[in-house]
Amino acid sequence: MALFFADMRIIDVGTVEALEITSPSPWTGAQIAALVKEKRYRPRLCRDASGLFLGWSCLLLMPGEAELLKIAVIPNWRRRGVGRALVQDIFAGASRAGARRLFLEVREQNTAARALYANMGFTETGRRKGYYSQPPDNALLLEKILEGEL
Repeated sequence: MALFFADMRIIDVGTVEALEITSPSPWTGAQIAALVKEKRYRPRLCRDASGLFLGWSCLLLMPGEAELLKIAVIPNWRRRGVGRALVQDIFAGASRAGARRLFLEVREQNTAARALYANMGFTETGRRKGYYSQPPDNALLLEKILEGEL
């Protein structure tokens, strides 16, 4: 399956917001739109060869490091490699921007995401009790060294 990635534009905000509604911690259209306007954020879209929107991700770039803020895949495309492809796109973008370390937080109860991240080389570095609400959950802090990812 061929997947294509592109930087998000303001015109894409409504599409992403519709996906966010399916998330346990959805971002609002205003929050998503703000990402497009700020250079330190790198919101990206994933589409298939026909142009069908499959998911999105957002990276926060800082000198020498980056944080994966969001990954979301439309429900009927989950567990088909789209999340993995989004993470690989994140690795490439963070590396190109000069980041050598990539951080993220994941819900402790999100076993599918935790398995994906572990399989892609992230290691657990900490935990934040009660970090998430709706539903309540702890956050696991993960890190990956990006050297050699390009």
